[in-house]
Amino acid sequence: EGRRIDLEVLLAAAYLHDVGRLADMMPLARAVPPESEPHATRSVAFAREILRGIGVFPAAKIPAVEHAILAHSFSLGERPGSIEAMILSDADKLDAIGAQGIIRTVAYSVELKRSLQDTLDHLNEKILRLKDTLYTPQAKRVAVGKHDIVVRFVDDLVQGLAGVPERASNTSSK
Repeated sequence: EGRRIDLEVLLAAAYLHDVGRLADMMPLARAVPPESEPHATRSVAFAREILRGIGVFPAAKIPAVEHAILAHSFSLGERPGSIEAMILSDADKLDAIGAQGIIRTVAYSVELKRSLQDTLDHLNEKILRLKDTLYTPQAKRVAVGKHDIVVRFVDDLVQGLAGVPERASNTSSK
């Protein structure tokens, strides 16, 4: 609010922030196991080459794009130092919570053959913490409802797995 946003930096970072994940699907990139280097680090390397290679993106703005990409990563712990990095970080986190975030988490867990407990741990230890790591007031407002969806899902799942009957208030048809 009231801050100038460099749309060139923001859009380039938004388009390229997960390009390192795509590299995992490419035969040549498989020489480097995904676990050996965080996807954000790989994304920065690919983004730098792409932006330099197209020849029209301002070279002076490439470091700002690189910073935004690195700072979007929850696991790297790098704090955003620009509004563009804050917006990208918030957008990425908002994408990870709510109903879509639950589906993505479950699908990824199935792909990796994670146990149900590991999936619940991921939801509790990462996804439910994202709301408290947002930077912009707009993202914080949007996160409230999305966070509540995840809380209800986790609570209902834990309750169901424990064999506890649903609360009467949830099942009444009044």
